[in-house]
Amino acid sequence: MHDKPDPPCTPGHALRRRRSRAFHSLDIAGPYTHEITDPDPNEGYRTPASPGHRPASNRTLYVLSVTSLMPDLFGWKPSKSNKMKWDWVPNSADVDNATSLLMAAAVLEQLGYKNPNLTGGEPEPAPPVNPGVALEQLVRTHLEAQLPMLAPDRHWTVDRGRSIVDYSQYRHLAGVDAAIAGDPNLRITIGTDYLIKPDVLVGIIGTSTPTADPWLHAALACKWTIRSDRVQNIRHENRNMIRHRRGRLPHLVAVTAEPLPSRLASIARGTGEVDVTYHITFEELSAAVAAHGSQRQKDAWNEVTGQGRLRDFRDLTKSLIEW
Repeated sequence: MHDKPDPPCTPGHALRRRRSRAFHSLDIAGPYTHEITDPDPNEGYRTPASPGHRPASNRTLYVLSVTSLMPDLFGWKPSKSNKMKWDWVPNSADVDNATSLLMAAAVLEQLGYKNPNLTGGEPEPAPPVNPGVALEQLVRTHLEAQLPMLAPDRHWTVDRGRSIVDYSQYRHLAGVDAAIAGDPNLRITIGTDYLIKPDVLVGIIGTSTPTADPWLHAALACKWTIRSDRVQNIRHENRNMIRHRRGRLPHLVAVTAEPLPSRLASIARGTGEVDVTYHITFEELSAAVAAHGSQRQKDAWNEVTGQGRLRDFRDLTKSLIEW
């Protein structure tokens, strides 16, 4: 471990540094940039070195926190009614569930957001109005920056909300859509559930495919929190991608900030519709579950993490380049 302190910076930048240790994007060196050496392939891409440290490796990765590239994801928002009777609640919590509130609050405090219900005053900065969209942007930015750097032998594409028919395994579905476009009866009978637009798509150009289209390498469902309707939607779309593909199946994953392990289990469990779920504050939530979780929540956490069905978001890039 390196014990040199960070260079002087404003309190706001210091807070961002503490909050963003789980989110790394590659960029050119800058005033709030840290260097990391080539990561241990068995440990994932997660250990930053101290500023100014010159690693022995010939390859140095410059990483810039994602929170410096877009609005922060997390924060406290005002609440008029919630189980804890707080004036401010975490923006990832279910206000009708006390355990969700407690664990989400513990995550925020570990990320550097002080609890305004204890300190008084209005918290800053305010969280985004639509954190779900911000999460999609974070995931895309993260992968778009890291994949070409860590696996330059592949020509990567990373998109948001693109139709799967633009990719080789699913190009034939465009023909199906064209065939039924002029016949309302066929459209009603066959439906259009196959016209799926995942939140984030990772493609590879230049692979051996039947068409000139990129190969769909991964389809990511980004859900800020988990609710039953969102779980069913993910499973439904993934089942269709499994059923309609021509060729190898893309890596089907979910990314979330849900603080309640029992709800994480509802998407992490299953029969193969979702390969794995990645949590963007995995370590912080692990500590929160230990401190505030009921036995039911602890059991759910131990189950999904022990089986490898729920993993740290920081392992996502490594998984994709090895897939």
